[in-house]
Amino acid sequence: MDPSDPNNTSSSQNLPLPATLALLTEREAELAALNRQLAAVKNTLPRKTREAEAMERERSVLERRRSEAIAQAQEAQRKKQQGESDGLEEMGRWYRGAEETLKELVGTEA
Repeated sequence: MDPSDPNNTSSSQNLPLPATLALLTEREAELAALNRQLAAVKNTLPRKTREAEAMERERSVLERRRSEAIAQAQEAQRKKQQGESDGLEEMGRWYRGAEETLKELVGTEA
């Protein structure tokens, strides 16, 4: 493909002057529109970057909490399977007994 070959020219390179000027005006308008879009994107980029960083921090905190909750649940399950107590059941029984005793002292039905 020899560029000096007259049979090998694109249609936009072989236009009369008015058509060339019209095409140039059209392309300049497209370029201006693209430049406006690019400027808008450049203006929003720092804000979006900050938002993404904040979401990433929040995600990492939530993942850490999730991991801790899973570990605690697994530990509680292990203790339950081995017959160990976490103290909540005993505390609940004590409160229930204390409530019944106080109701008897006050004279209300338990």
